[in-house]
Amino acid sequence: MQHSRLSFGGSRTQTMVYCCLLLHRTGLDPNHRTATVLCGAKLQIISRVTAAVTKQAASIATIESALQTVDKNSRDRQNIYCLQTMSENPGNSKTQSDGRLILFDEESKRLRPYDPTSNDAPELDHAKLDCRFFTAVALGRHIYVLCSDQTCLRLHYRIENAQWERMPDMNFKHGWYPPSIRFAGSLFVFGVAADHPPSNVVERIDPTVEKKWSQEKDRQIAVNDVGLVTLGQSIYCIGGWDGDKETDAFASYTPSLSQWKELEPLRRCKHYCCAVAVNEQIFVIGGCDESVDLEEVESYHVLSGQWTTLSDMNAGHYNAKAHYVDGWIYVVTRDDTSDKMEKYDIANDKWHVIVPTGCVFHCLESVTI
Repeated sequence: MQHSRLSFGGSRTQTMVYCCLLLHRTGLDPNHRTATVLCGAKLQIISRVTAAVTKQAASIATIESALQTVDKNSRDRQNIYCLQTMSENPGNSKTQSDGRLILFDEESKRLRPYDPTSNDAPELDHAKLDCRFFTAVALGRHIYVLCSDQTCLRLHYRIENAQWERMPDMNFKHGWYPPSIRFAGSLFVFGVAADHPPSNVVERIDPTVEKKWSQEKDRQIAVNDVGLVTLGQSIYCIGGWDGDKETDAFASYTPSLSQWKELEPLRRCKHYCCAVAVNEQIFVIGGCDESVDLEEVESYHVLSGQWTTLSDMNAGHYNAKAHYVDGWIYVVTRDDTSDKMEKYDIANDKWHVIVPTGCVFHCLESVTI
């Protein structure tokens, strides 16, 4: 979580709507006057922010001072989750994500929240995840895991010792790593990934109200291994494999209109790239071209429709995930033989290698909450 301001923006009415939504998502009666935190499984109502809501922003200092009332001896003190604004990316945010980075440990099968300050990733006591091939997506107060066998699981990450629970199965097989993303309160899956014939099938579910997945409008072309990112009212599909070769295809899908739009192609054909949106830019990172892991990075400016080449990473990364956390872009490769990450300084166009200290683990997946 970014420790500066909990900013809601917009009119006072919009602000209160966001407050009600966020409080509802954390499991509370949606009373906009209440700010909350979670300490393990114990929910504590710690502060009233009526005046701050009226001003359309809540000072983080108010919440920090309230945290002093929390038991300092709690072993999960460092994992208290404050109320996070726009934690679901409701679709009109200019930044895809700006939260907390969670890593999936292949050996222990548990979650590890990464702390940029200490460069450590302590293990949490949630239930183990017995799944080797999957994609993880954070939505609301849950982390969802979409597995290669069409099953879907979720974990209430704010509760200590939480268990993985079964959710409705997907309607279609989407490969080893189902290409999935969150958008406007729903989970979306696009095509397939890894050793499966290309597909143009798209399906979605709002897990808070729906009991089954529904099919969205198919894409005009069938590709697999696409990169995904959301910005504004659209989901962007990047690159992929058409069954014979990598592709430079770049398209947007607007769920509210059920509309696909083909955009300016990538500068290089690739598949298994990752992407993240910051303001009006989409950063496309790494990928694979003819079995070569790519170090290259390029950005697409949505307003101008132009591509820009940026500095290469220190190493090639494919089948990775990209995250925007505290002003940095993090790249984490889904590779059980690597514990290295990289982070990108946007202002200086420079990449830095990260090796978390204090722990040795192999990362299967990553997600931002």
